[in-house]
Amino acid sequence: MDFDARLDLTAALRERDALRRRYEEVRDINTYVEMHAAEVRCTALDRYLHWTEETPVGGEPHPTQEEVEVLL
Repeated sequence: MDFDARLDLTAALRERDALRRRYEEVRDINTYVEMHAAEVRCTALDRYLHWTEETPVGGEPHPTQEEVEVLL
């Protein structure tokens, strides 16, 4: 388990939720763009955590080509 990545994901989720609340109040395009970027960060961190938890210790230091193709 990557403790730092879990903390990063928690911070990203909080930021995303705060931006979502702000967007609901102001309906501003800049806030929407920030909210979308936060959502992308959350998704990337979540995928990273799932990948690190499924990779055995001493396994490949990077995803296989097949794993990358599924994400694209």
